[in-house]
Amino acid sequence: MGRCIELLKSRRTLLGRSPAAELFYFIDEVADEVEAQTLLRSTAGATFDPWGTGLLLIPRIDSEVIPIGSDHLDPTRVCFEGRVTYGLAPPSGSTRRRGTIGASTQRVNASRRLVAEYAAPGETAPPLGRLLHKGDGLDIGVGSSEWTEEAMFSAALINDAYLNALDDLAWHVNDAPFRNKQPGEVLFKGATFTQRGDGNWEFEFGFQYQKNRSNLTVDPISGINVRGWEYLETLTEDRDDEPSSKLIKKVIAVRIHELYEPGSFGLLGI
Repeated sequence: MGRCIELLKSRRTLLGRSPAAELFYFIDEVADEVEAQTLLRSTAGATFDPWGTGLLLIPRIDSEVIPIGSDHLDPTRVCFEGRVTYGLAPPSGSTRRRGTIGASTQRVNASRRLVAEYAAPGETAPPLGRLLHKGDGLDIGVGSSEWTEEAMFSAALINDAYLNALDDLAWHVNDAPFRNKQPGEVLFKGATFTQRGDGNWEFEFGFQYQKNRSNLTVDPISGINVRGWEYLETLTEDRDDEPSSKLIKKVIAVRIHELYEPGSFGLLGI
């Protein structure tokens, strides 16, 4: 039967909104680290009561054993220093959000409104209207937000099937309302994760939002609807402008492209 004795330097405590504690032990007369861990956890207990009143019980987060030498009576047996950490981890299923606003750009081929037009002396400006003469379009900032959500799950909830589902869902848009945003507006960019020493999992999910747009007009075409992550392509042709006897670009069609496949964000479990 091994010994597990609390050290004088033990009982480092932090009290307040996030109470925590560290307890330190000397462990000997054990065969290996497995036996040392078992003895340490049974001695230290699953909770720590800093005041000894039962009013506050801080749960154990993890335990660690470090070999420090051999038993002087039996060299085949190892001595360990043990450390047990207590603290208030976020409950399983809790979520924290953080993000930025206005972090996206979009390529356009037409402006919202033609503000002014100036022709060179003796010349007449071609009737392009709102169409940008720059043939490949222009990148502009658009209303958008990008955020991450941190969530914790118990070990029993996470398996390879869940991780594979996350992999398949990355770079999909929402097929149903999500976080008060309409279908097609939210892009799931993937997730990072860590499994902690107590078996629980910490995840950080990444999302980006672009608003659906409806009833747009690209002269002379109106009534255009574009979901957030769809791409609006303007097709033009060079046409003769009889008054100026010059070639001008004329919009002949607008096409909407789906770039990201819809998926069920309910699979995320958040």
